[in-house]
Amino acid sequence: MQATPIHKGSDPALLLDWLEESRRHNEACVLWSSGLDDAHGRWLGLAGFGAKAEYHRLSDLPLDRLLLGLTSYEWKSELHGLSSRHQPRFAWPDCWMFEPQLWQGLDRQGKWHGQALSQLSELAEPSEPSLGHWEQSSRPESYKEVVNRLRQHIVDGDFYELNYCVAFEASAQLDPQSVFADLVRVSPAPFACFVKRGDLYLMSSSPERFLQKRGSTLRSQPIKGTQKRTAEQSEIEARKLEQSEKDRAENIMIVDLVRNDLSRVCKAGTVKVEELCKVYSFEHVHQMISTVRGELQDSVGLQDIWKATFPMGSMTGAPKKTVMEHIDRYEDFARGLYSGSVGWMWGDDFDFNVVIRALQFDASSQLLGYQVGGAITFDSSPQAEYQECLDKAAGIRRALGL
Repeated sequence: MQATPIHKGSDPALLLDWLEESRRHNEACVLWSSGLDDAHGRWLGLAGFGAKAEYHRLSDLPLDRLLLGLTSYEWKSELHGLSSRHQPRFAWPDCWMFEPQLWQGLDRQGKWHGQALSQLSELAEPSEPSLGHWEQSSRPESYKEVVNRLRQHIVDGDFYELNYCVAFEASAQLDPQSVFADLVRVSPAPFACFVKRGDLYLMSSSPERFLQKRGSTLRSQPIKGTQKRTAEQSEIEARKLEQSEKDRAENIMIVDLVRNDLSRVCKAGTVKVEELCKVYSFEHVHQMISTVRGELQDSVGLQDIWKATFPMGSMTGAPKKTVMEHIDRYEDFARGLYSGSVGWMWGDDFDFNVVIRALQFDASSQLLGYQVGGAITFDSSPQAEYQECLDKAAGIRRALGL
């Protein structure tokens, strides 16, 4: 998962065709790998348009056909019996999957699947976003105060690690398709996605896989550990992250949580760490990624898998239920689709990302928002954690011309 595209699936003309097709439909989902290498992935790109049928419960899904969709972070309330002080600003369903009327996919062997697109008209002229004043849920001073309070919770033994996030919002006039094309151009990522549902849009350049199932094998690849990347000192920065005891400790804590999650639905003795704390380089940051896999128990269904693993440990912390309660206490917004997941299902397989590095847009209210965050441990520096949030938002801000 290096930052340089290596496959023809990174051809921007294909992405632009799919984004133009999305304008013709109320529902659309485009999954885009940016041509980045992925040893475990099936698709270089996959897109579906129009909803032949929609589903809101995993137990109702017909798995003999392609389905695309999402699960929101707010689904935690149903899965784990939790509540939230805030209402999401973007009204995505907690669980939404749809069977597309029209779809296309390019697999990693270069083979095409699906149907031909309708004859496309000329591409829409890209337009510069017009943005109002940005409001954020937590100012730098209050952010740092909360980080220190979270560190005290760790001292008190309430939890080990918590992912604390802040939200940014502005009024906006923009073309979501153009913004997404710019986002993956300036910040290519292996699990990027564009989702449209009526007037709601998601544009994400996610580098993180939440959960994949291929046959009976479950695989998760949590990210914990971030270092800003510059062209001048990229190798030095990557080594700095690789040797960071703090970042390794954060990553290993979440690996332990993911191992525990998978062990609830996998056969005894099959949960293994394939790769621990490996550093991958993306356009704006270096990331520390681990890979955990296990073999699924025979009688386990989709609802059981999601209840055991969702929301993902990299966006919550450890222990998971306790930190979700504290997240609701300290974050001044509902995450909604941020920290949720977008992906595909078909037969025995599925693959879902982590919704991060993401913009959300409501075309009816012209509300635009994004969220960023990071893991807080006892060793966290409030100033460094705030700067990490800004580093993670660099690609989003560049795509908006900021």
